[in-house]
Amino acid sequence: MTSHPSFNAALEAYNAGRRDEAARICQLVLQREPGEANTAHLLGLLLLEAGQARAAFAPLRVAVAGKPQDALIWSHFARSAFAAGHDAVALGGMRRAILLNPDQ
Repeated sequence: MTSHPSFNAALEAYNAGRRDEAARICQLVLQREPGEANTAHLLGLLLLEAGQARAAFAPLRVAVAGKPQDALIWSHFARSAFAAGHDAVALGGMRRAILLNPDQ
């Protein structure tokens, strides 16, 4: 039986401050499961934190498609969309985030 990296392993690496390892695990998981929303979100967040907001746009687009009721993902998506020059998309993402969680 072959052991495959998982979202939980990526999250554990992220929480331990091993950002490069977490990103590698996320990429491996997404190769196997391209629509895995939690992993796509974590990869997008890692890219945002690394100052690569434009690169974060694609995985965060996958994340919002997989978890359309998650305000935090929408907020991260909007941030990356703005950095990628997609102002209207960014505005729509922020509106969605606010509608889903108006108290934040």
